[in-house]
Amino acid sequence: MSLFKKIRRHAAVARGDFGTMFGDVDIPPLPAAVSRLLSEVNCADPDIERLEKLISSSPGLAAKVIKTVNSAFYGLRMPVDNVKRAVTLMGLAQVRSLSLAFATVDALPIPETEYFSHAVFWTDSLFRATMARTLARKGFPEQLEQVFTVTLLADLAIPVLLDSWSDYYLPVFAERLSSGRRLAEIEREHLNWDHAQAGAWILQGWGFPDELVCCLACHTLNREELIEEGLDDTSVMPVAVASLLPSISKAQEQNLRPFFLALRTWLGFEQQVLAGVLEEVRLAMAEVFGLFDLPDHAAIDCLDLMTEIVAGWSESEDA
Repeated sequence: MSLFKKIRRHAAVARGDFGTMFGDVDIPPLPAAVSRLLSEVNCADPDIERLEKLISSSPGLAAKVIKTVNSAFYGLRMPVDNVKRAVTLMGLAQVRSLSLAFATVDALPIPETEYFSHAVFWTDSLFRATMARTLARKGFPEQLEQVFTVTLLADLAIPVLLDSWSDYYLPVFAERLSSGRRLAEIEREHLNWDHAQAGAWILQGWGFPDELVCCLACHTLNREELIEEGLDDTSVMPVAVASLLPSISKAQEQNLRPFFLALRTWLGFEQQVLAGVLEEVRLAMAEVFGLFDLPDHAAIDCLDLMTEIVAGWSESEDA
């Protein structure tokens, strides 16, 4: 069974009448160039030359795609200097995912509340996306960009709801900050849905590809739910594991335990493998964060702590 069919079985997108509940929510429109890009990539047989022109029509977007392709993330022997060459070397799906990720980041609102930090939100999202992409190398090497994009956009509903539905959503979000509990757990308790489902509804309204919509909808599921829905052998797993990372602003050993436990029990990563994963994330960090004009020092501090924890496992085993 394909990944999309497995995810559709879960029906996370369909649960709840979001169209009615969020009737007064102002969903930010995507730029016209991105809407045209989505229309093209959703065609049964996308035209690569037209796709190249659509990406190139937005100089900022084209520059980010080319800069990303030339980064250490990909390790190309010869630098790429145009979008057509990037599509040829990376493939249509990879360039599509990167383009949608960059474009969506610029489209989301910045809520005016003391509970939300725009810089922290995107730093956390980018750190988790870089981690998820690295985790996916082991079992899902052909879906790295999809994993990166889904994880980067996994929490996109949060700023939208805080901006346009704050009377209802702000108390829930504030409880997460004061209690330390996982946001999705609090949302389900109070609202009977979570931000993964709301985010999938937003992407669906924007016309994003079904596989991205459905993968995002499932990123807050626990291991038992993923197994029950037949998703434990799909690329949803690295996305769900990376989503267990706490905010970098709260990177303490006890807050990292769910993530480390999931690495071992969900993905079967041993200490030596995990040490390599952390080093790969570290190498990618400077360039990836530079693409989004975000400082990487908080992410590096978090990686230092994680590396110390993993080294401690090794020392205890040696003893």
